[in-house]
Parts: sequence; C-alpha cells; structure tokens
Amino acid sequence: MRVIIIGAGRTGGQLVASLCTENHDVTVVDSDPRVLTDLSSQYDILTLAGSGCDPQILEEAGVEKCQLLVACTQEDETNILACACAKRAGVERTVCRISNVVYTQKKEWFSLEQLGVDVVISQQEESAREIYNTVMMPGSSEVVPMLDGKARIVGMKISKVSPLFGAKLDSFPYPDLLDLIRFVAIMRGGELVIPHGDTVFIEDDEVYILGTPSMTLDFIDWACPRQQELLKVVIAGGGSVGLPLAEQLEDAPVQVVVIEKDEKRASYCSSMLDRSLVLQGDALEEATLKEAGISEGTSFVAVLGNDESNILGCILAKQNGASFVVSQINKAEYSPIVTHLDMIDRVVNPNVTITNAILHMARWKNIEAYSFLQQVPGQLIEFVINAESKHAGVSVRDLKLPRRAVIAAVKRDSGVIIATGSTELLVEDRVVVFAEPEVVKKVQQMFA
Repeated sequence: MRVIIIGAGRTGGQLVASLCTENHDVTVVDSDPRVLTDLSSQYDILTLAGSGCDPQILEEAGVEKCQLLVACTQEDETNILACACAKRAGVERTVCRISNVVYTQKKEWFSLEQLGVDVVISQQEESAREIYNTVMMPGSSEVVPMLDGKARIVGMKISKVSPLFGAKLDSFPYPDLLDLIRFVAIMRGGELVIPHGDTVFIEDDEVYILGTPSMTLDFIDWACPRQQELLKVVIAGGGSVGLPLAEQLEDAPVQVVVIEKDEKRASYCSSMLDRSLVLQGDALEEATLKEAGISEGTSFVAVLGNDESNILGCILAKQNGASFVVSQINKAEYSPIVTHLDMIDRVVNPNVTITNAILHMARWKNIEAYSFLQQVPGQLIEFVINAESKHAGVSVRDLKLPRRAVIAAVKRDSGVIIATGSTELLVEDRVVVFAEPEVVKKVQQMFA
C-alpha cells in the first residue's frame, strides 16, 4: 500500500517504523528537513520538506497514486486541509489527527466528512479511553481491547503471593483456567518471553493474558491477591485528557476528583461534570493531595502538561497512600526508565495509543487490525480465514507457526474461543496472533 504521512513528529515517526516493517511504500512530508533526514537514515522511505497542505508538495509526494494519507501534525487546520486536498486527488482513505474537539462536534453547516476526512482520531480521547480501561482493572499494567471489544489483552505483575508464582504451564495446577484465558507474552527483566509448556512463572514477571472482558477481570482478581478494591480516582490535570477521562468515570461506581491548577479551567471542568469533585490547586503539592483524600483504594492518574510533572505527581501520590498510579509519558526514552520505578504502576504513551488507532486503516488483505502493547516489543495481528485460505480446516498445532509467535484467540460468530493446539480454524474465523518483531513479516505473509 502507498501511504503518505503528513507530520514527522513522535506519532509520525512511530507510524513510519510500523508501516515500514510491513513493507508499505511510505512517503513522509514535514516542514523540518532535519527531522526528515533522521527518519530517512533509519528507514527506506521517501521524504519531502514543506507544508503537508501545499497542493504542489502533495503532488510531488505522489498523492494521486496513494491509497492512504495520514495527517498527524500538531496543527489541526493543516491536517484537515491536507485530507481535503488528498480526497479531491482521489486518495481512498484519509485519517486526520485532531486536537481541538470543536472540530469533531456535529453541526448542520460543518462536517469533516464533507471536507474529505474519512477517519478522525483524537489523541486525547484515545488516551483517555486507554487510561479508563486500565484504571477500571486495578492490578493490571495494561489493557488493550481486541476483536471488536469481545476480548482484551491484560498485563499484570506476578508476586510471591500470586498462585501463578512457581507454576509451570505444562503442569499447570488449574488446567481448567487454560480453557478460559491464554498466556500471550511475558516481560522478564526487560526481555520478552513467549510462553510455552516449559515456561515457569517467577517473581516480577509481567504476564500478558487474553480472554473475554469478564474472564480477564476474574483472573486478575484470582492471580493478584491483596489487590485493593477501587474506591476513588484522582485525576491530576483537567485538560484535554483529564476532563474526558473524568466524564467516562462518572458512569462508573467510583468517586472522582479532578485537580486543576488553572482557576478558569477548573471552573469549566466543574461546569462540565455532574458528580465529580473539582479542586483548584497544584497536584504537585502535598496539601492538595491530602485535600483530594488520597488513601488505600485510590487510583491516581497524572495527565499534566509535561512528562516530568506527571512522574513527580505519581511519586508524591504513591507516598501519600495511593494504591495505583498511572502516568502519561510522551517521550519514548522515558518509558523504560519509568517502568522500572516501583513508585509508578502504569505508563501510557499517547503516541503508541494513537498509532494503534491509525494502524487499523493500513492493513493487508485478510488482516483486520494491528495493535501494539505499550511495554512489549512485537505486534498483535487480527486476521480473517477466508474460503481460499490454505489454513481453513487446519488445527493450531499443525499451522507451523514460528516459535516466536502465538495464536491467542478466535472470534467465531458472536463468541470468543481461547486457542489451544486442537482448535481448528474455520472459514470466517477472526484470529488473534501475537508475534515478536523478528517474525511479524513471516506471520503476515502466512495469513495475508
């Protein structure tokens, strides 16, 4: 597929890395030649320096022969105009990153769809949704919906008091559980381990499982004893992520407190929320945290203006009694450092979040979706078994799948089947595979 990416920032760079591993023909447009030079030195791509909404630049980028254009600059107006030009030039699909929610509000006289935007993606809304999924499962380190929400991947850390500690998969003491959930990946000492029969769970393993939403919730409760029940969520920052997160949480059976430093913004948040408490104050001050009532059973989410404030806010909240803390981190280089800090339970990188959303638009034939995990290298791939597929009627154990990949689940009709060696793939099945980076291409070629 020929893809044009407008904007070579963190999101654009993440997309380039993902699309190049899938052998897409990628062209990147950005106004900063230095950023383009850095990208072109790492990947086999074409680059053009200039404005992404300049018709001449788009023509030079080959917009008339492009199947997908993704506009992900920091300027909404540039992204909208780039999509409008691309659609008029005949591009099949356009994806537009939007920061200002005003553009997404439906009006009789204004429609992004009429302007040529096929898919609108709000980084703030995607981040809020991901944080919500994580916060509502205390004990989880990550939650990623799969198969149209019928299943999800959940990460959790193994402690010595966990019934998983010391267990071996091929002699698992609770074999009935293996029919309900699938062990997909393990992060051990910073290294990825694909679970097999001889795998033994040890302390501090970050284990990722796949199952239905209800089953993963029950499994977390069982595998992570002593997990404090969620009673309250304190959100540091009432901005474009904090406010929509609070709005989602108002439908959940928890108390919600929003801390916002700016007086006008705090007043606005208060007017938009029905039952949440909004405090005007500094989330990095201990007095404010005490006023918010942080205690056991409190989850603390830091979505302030910068990574450093988020990290510090989480550390302070943990010291003041928060049971679970989540920090939004934009700089990729911070993530591995912060992940190893015992004071922070969960890191959300909005660039990975929005990349997952966009990658659903760029896929090979028979592949329904791609997703990434925040802290695990590799890809989750959803593909469909069609009538011509050589894999139809073949059991999982006979697929000759690379050892560094695992089939996790199958969506058949309206239900989800946890994959085992005897599971036979049928026509129209939708299948989830997790693959390490080295075997992603091979898996794609097997099923695309």
